[in-house]
Order: sequence, then structure tokens, then C-alpha cells
Amino acid sequence: MPLWCLASLVLAQAPSPLAQTVQRLVEAKDVPRLDALLAAPVGPPSPFHVLLANGAYEVGRFGWHVDELASPASGSKFLVLDTALTSEDLGERLFEETDGKLRYIPEADDLGVKIVDHDLTVKFDVPNKSARLEDMAQFAASDAKQPYFFFRMSPQYKVNSIADEAGKALDGWAEAGGVVIVPRPSADSFKLTIDYSAVVNLPRFAGAITDKEASLTNDYWYPMIARHPATYSVAVHAPRSWTAVGQGLKLSEVVNPDERITRFRMGLPVTYFSLSAAPYQSASVTTSRGVRFVCWSTRMTPDAMTDQAILYEPIIRFYGERFEPYVFPQYGAVDSAVYGGGALEAYSFATYGGGLPYEDPHEPSHTWWGGYLNNTYLHSFWNESFADYSEGLYRREVEIGNHEERRRAFISDGGTTSAFDEAAVGSAGVEYGKVADSLGYGKGAEVLQMLESMIGVDGMLQCMKEWLASNPPNHEGEWGQFEAIVVKHHPDTAKFFKDWIWRPGHAKFGADNVTLKPGAASFRINFDGSPYAMPLEVMVQYADGSRETFLRYVGESASQDISLKLSGVGRPVVMSVDPWRKLIREIHADERPTQLNALIFSFERYTDPKHPEYLTQLMARSVDDVPSDPTGKFIVGNPETLPMMKPLCDKVGFEVSGHELTYKGTTVDLRNGGALAVVDLGSGKQCVIGLGQVKVAPVFGRARLAVFDGLGRFLRGATDPKTSGYLTFRP
Repeated sequence: MPLWCLASLVLAQAPSPLAQTVQRLVEAKDVPRLDALLAAPVGPPSPFHVLLANGAYEVGRFGWHVDELASPASGSKFLVLDTALTSEDLGERLFEETDGKLRYIPEADDLGVKIVDHDLTVKFDVPNKSARLEDMAQFAASDAKQPYFFFRMSPQYKVNSIADEAGKALDGWAEAGGVVIVPRPSADSFKLTIDYSAVVNLPRFAGAITDKEASLTNDYWYPMIARHPATYSVAVHAPRSWTAVGQGLKLSEVVNPDERITRFRMGLPVTYFSLSAAPYQSASVTTSRGVRFVCWSTRMTPDAMTDQAILYEPIIRFYGERFEPYVFPQYGAVDSAVYGGGALEAYSFATYGGGLPYEDPHEPSHTWWGGYLNNTYLHSFWNESFADYSEGLYRREVEIGNHEERRRAFISDGGTTSAFDEAAVGSAGVEYGKVADSLGYGKGAEVLQMLESMIGVDGMLQCMKEWLASNPPNHEGEWGQFEAIVVKHHPDTAKFFKDWIWRPGHAKFGADNVTLKPGAASFRINFDGSPYAMPLEVMVQYADGSRETFLRYVGESASQDISLKLSGVGRPVVMSVDPWRKLIREIHADERPTQLNALIFSFERYTDPKHPEYLTQLMARSVDDVPSDPTGKFIVGNPETLPMMKPLCDKVGFEVSGHELTYKGTTVDLRNGGALAVVDLGSGKQCVIGLGQVKVAPVFGRARLAVFDGLGRFLRGATDPKTSGYLTFRP
């Protein structure tokens, strides 16, 4: 090659001055100077905000890079700010170079082009930790804005070729940092075959391939435009002894001498695709309704996998009966050694990083909130709010054990964090990073629980069902759609949504002018700052322990007088405002009643040597000697082999005979079930007692006493409202 050609090539590949400037400022995390390069103001937040905060799920942890992207067809030039990506978090930052400035192109801008269906082939090369993929993608186009369009993938996926429907190589495309620019065909509907590949090696963050597992879950391993939902088929080529787990329906499986080819069809349009393969073992149960529940794992025992399958059955049935019928023939769990902490929904299964089995109503609820009705996460985390709320709804309303005692034990705490003041729930998408995470999983779910107090469980279910039914399968949901349905049926909730979904912050209020006398009580609510429309629950307790509860709506004005007509006997001994701490406000430390979850792991544990199998999932700091004083101890045992347990059991109403424990008429076998209780010892002293053997860690919510089955599911319990501390009053 002549020297002048080599020099020309070097010059052509050298970053532009603007790219060099942006890279330098990115490395310095100089957001103000980067913002000054924008052709027009963007935000808040700035598209560069992620440099300071990382994403909601730690996108940016590996650092950001600036790549140049040029359109051979149009001559347009772009900069891509890219990093390793994980699902549902922030994507690449894309900018067009215009006169030395940067015009931000949001990921939500599809330029009038969507992918509506994929036909994917995935071939795993396990020794090299890589995958070769092909996608015959179906596109739909409208409203031509540009002579080109973009699709995106995680940046490790490199496109090798793009061909049109006739198989002819497409010219004029280019890729940088996971963003691919493609010349726009003239047709309104067209297909492109995209051949691409990657080394997949981001364990516990995104996709990863090891000699024991191949997982593309939590990764953008497929072309995507503006996170629009799409249907897809996939053929998975994996080692012969491995099992592939994909979304939707399993269509076929062929075992060849050197590989296993499994085909799946996901007919429900979704935004996020999950896929795993490994030498999984599995266990399943099939219900009388024909739905199969299954668990796949390389490390769980068959019994543990079966327990996980059993736990799912009432969850899917509960949601299917109350929201919309479940559409898949099975639901399951993938226990993955390479997935990060927590779990990720896949609509016909979920992927977990460990800790199975356990009763998980959250991920299955995403089949409805994220599957039937999609969320891009670009505008809000609404579906996490609905999933968290649905989890609480399931625990309160499922027909397992005592219904009323469940309803008290599984009220979720209100409370607030500083993130609640930084943005509004309805407009905080991934651009806000961890703030969006806090608003979605935290405040939004708490808002829905408050809304339940206003319109009731039946009212909530009516509106949730109508929202699902009123949207086509490929629709992307947002808060405003649900609000419109609720306000249509309950017009008095309009200000509630305005205050809690579209306004940052939380309620700040106090109470004064309190009067408590036989037959009547009154007080005044005073807001500090602008009032918030909210349901205010007030509980009055009498000397005999009986209680009355009232619900009032406040927030139309900064100060409001409230009068209550009492029907109890005698003068009330205490009045508690927000007795179950449902409101989104500052919760004071002195208003939390006694709860098991606050004491078990703070007390030292003593275990009856005759019953080392008891409650092994609840291991706290242990002591070897029998305590002479039970105060401050978590004592685990059976009164027939540990005499000190007998008076403690008597105090809380546990009757124990051999392997049977009875509480208020409910009996459990302590070889497959158990119980926990806080015991008041007098003078403010307490201990915790525990009995029984379970296969799954018990779930007991806010209860101070809980009886549970062998899978840890709540059967009976006792839960206290707030009767002392902040916002409680006595005569």
C-alpha cells in the first residue's frame, strides 16, 4: 500500500475534534460542559446524568466510551456514548453532530420504524464463550422522518452482514457501540436478515456463557427499536446434553450427535427476551387446570425444585382469576448460576440468581404488568409499582389460611426516602437512574396501596382488569392510562393522582386540637406546605381492647377539622392516626409496634439440641448454653424437650402435643410446618420463640405471631396496629 494511502486511512479513522472533546469530558464526568455542547437543552435529567449516578441497575459501572457513527447513505455523522448494558436500564446515548454541537436522539424516538416480529437463530460456542446469531426481522414503517433508522443491541454484539428479503446484501449500514444505522427501504413493510455475533461474558450483570451455562437473559441480544414490544421465534443450538429454556411455547426439540436444537415461539409481544441453556435437571407439577409448573436447576435438589413448582400454582391461579386468564401452558423458574442478584421476569418463567425455593408473587405478576401490558422503562417504572402492589395484594387476599389475619399482616409500610422528592412517579424513567428505581418499586407501589384504601380491593381489581382488557397486546402502558380508568369510575381520585403520581414529594402533616370523650372524638390535620389528597385512617381503642376504625379523605385544604362519632363503650384510651402506617410520609421510630421481622435477627438464637432441624432458614447469632433468662433471645425448640418453652408457648396461645401445634383451632404438624411469636415478658422485656421444620423460609410480613405450613406460607397470625408514638393521642 502506498504511504499516502496509509496516511489517508489513519486520518480517516482518527476521532473528530468533537469526538475527542466529548471523550475527554466523559472521562472527567464533566456534565455541565457536556450539556453546553448540546444544540438544545435536554432534561432534566441531562442525557449525561448517568455519568454521575450510573443507571437504575448499575449501567455505567464499566465506564462509558465515545464512538463515531457515520451514515454512508446520507452523510450524517453521529456520536454514540456506550457502555455494557443490562435489561430495563439505560441504553446508549445517541447524538447527531450538527455545526459542532450535539443533537440528542432519545432512545424512544423510533423515526417511524418498528420491529414487529423476529425469527432468531442462536448458536452457542461454549468453549469460546460466544454466540452466533441471525435474525430475520419483520419491520413496519410509517411517517418517514429520515432516510435512515436505527436499531440497538448491547455493544458486544457486532453485525457481520445485513441482507434484504431476497437475500441481497444491504449496503449503507454502519454500527458503533451497539447502535446500527440502516438506510430506510421505501416499503411500509419489509424484512431484513441480520447476522451478528458476540463474546458473551458479563456474569451477574448481563448475558454470560460458561462451561456450565449459557444465558442471554438480562441482555439486549436481539435488535430493538425504541423498546417496542414484538413477537418472536427462536431456534437454540446448544450442547447435546443441555436443556434450553425460552419464552412462550416450546415447539420442537431435535437431538443430533453434537447438539440439541430447541425451538420456541413467543406469541405475546414483549420488550424483554430471556433465554438460558445448561445441563439443567427439572421437576414439575401439573394442576387439574392443565397448567404445568416447573423448576430448572443444576444445583437444587429434586425436592426443592418440586417445592418451587408447587409454590407457583396458587400465585398464577390468583392473578389469572383476578386480572386476565393466564395464556401459557406452563410457568417456571430458572435457577441460574450466572444471573446477578434478584430475579428477572420472562412472563412464562422467571430467572433467579439463587435462593430458591421461595414464595415469590412479584415476578409472576409481571406476566400481566410487563407482559400483557408492556413497559419500556423509558418514561416510568409503573410496572414495578404494579408488581410490588400485586405481591401485597396476593399476600393479603389469597385463600390460604385466615383471610382477615393475612390482611393485617401484609399491609406494606408507607414511609419515604429522599428520592421521592427528586422526581414524579409518572415521569421518572431510566434517565433518572436509582431515583426511578426508588419511585417505581417504592413510592408507586405505596400510592397504589393508598388508592386501595380509597376505592377498595374490588375497585382496584375492576380498574386493573379494565386497563388490561382495553389495550391491544403490543401496547406500551403508562400511568396516565390507568389514571383515566380510575378517575372515570371514581372521579374523586383526580386530585389524588395529581398529587401522588405527577408531583414529587410526600405528605408532611401533623395533628392537634385533639378531643377524646365518650361517643365523640375530634382533631385537626395541618399540612406543612401544599396539602396532599389522601385517605386518612383513624383508629380508636377502648379500655376493653375493642377498636373502631374510620376513613376520612383529606388534602383539599391545608387545615381540616375531623369529627368522629364513636359507638364504643366508654371513653377511648387511645386514638391512632394512620394506625397501619400506610401513608407516604416520614415514619417515626417510636410508632412501630412489635414485629417479628425487627427482632429475630437482632436476638441471639438458642436451639433445642433435640431439634436441630427446627427453622434452619432463620439462623441468627447463636449461643450454646440454655439461657437462664429468655429476655432478648430467640429460643427455638419444643416444650416437650425444652421445658423453658412451655410457659412461653402458653403466653402466646400455642398448644403443643408431640409433633402437633394448635393455635386458635388451626393445627400444624411441626415436621412440616411451624410457628413464631414475640413473647412479652413484662416490664418491656421480650423474647421470640420458634417451633417446627419447614422447607422454605416462612413469610410473616408485619406479624408479631405467625403459624405457617411446610412451604413457609402464612396460615394464622397476630399483627398490631400502632398504639403509641407519633400521631397517637390519649385522653
